[in-house]
Amino acid sequence: DKLFWEWNEHDTHTLAAQPAHLGQAGYAFDDTMALPRGSIVTLDGHNHLASDVKMNPGAAKPTFGGSLAETGAQIRQALNSYLAAIATAYPGRRAYLCLSGGLDSSTVAVIARQYFLNLTAVSFDLIASGRRESEDRDAARRLAADLDIPMIEANVTVEKLLSYLDLVLMAGIDWRDFNVHCGLVNAALADAIVQDCGLSDAPPLVITGD
Repeated sequence: DKLFWEWNEHDTHTLAAQPAHLGQAGYAFDDTMALPRGSIVTLDGHNHLASDVKMNPGAAKPTFGGSLAETGAQIRQALNSYLAAIATAYPGRRAYLCLSGGLDSSTVAVIARQYFLNLTAVSFDLIASGRRESEDRDAARRLAADLDIPMIEANVTVEKLLSYLDLVLMAGIDWRDFNVHCGLVNAALADAIVQDCGLSDAPPLVITGD
């Protein structure tokens, strides 16, 4: 992921995975700089990057079959391999699936239920006086029922959703509007998961459509 850094007058560079850690160390947020993910950089000691090289620039991109059926089969094989490896590494671990009702998470749900016996779906929706249930929630509920996956409904008010804002801004590394929106939804989902399973030495696995 991104790496954040600052330097002082003694030519000492301080790096952190989250900018909040630099702030806690006494550095000014406005002076914080970010290194792009997947980069190899050289710092010249004068607050400048002497080089910025992308890691594995010649790495081949995955290729897919020409037909829709071939491409679908390759995507399914990749998802099967990935989820099977995680299930093998964490046998018996409680798993939660963030189910939005969209194509991505629905696809993952169909395959994940084959590998995780203790799979529970969790679905986000906003609630307010006079507000109807979203189409996404309805789709998620119908899919969970079709796949025989129990589902937790993370229903939050706008006020409750905004109460996660400080946490999202502190823990996040990208504050563009859509990413903050995603962070708020993820915080609400995480809250619902913790309320369902509690905190233990064996934290649950969380699977998303990403």
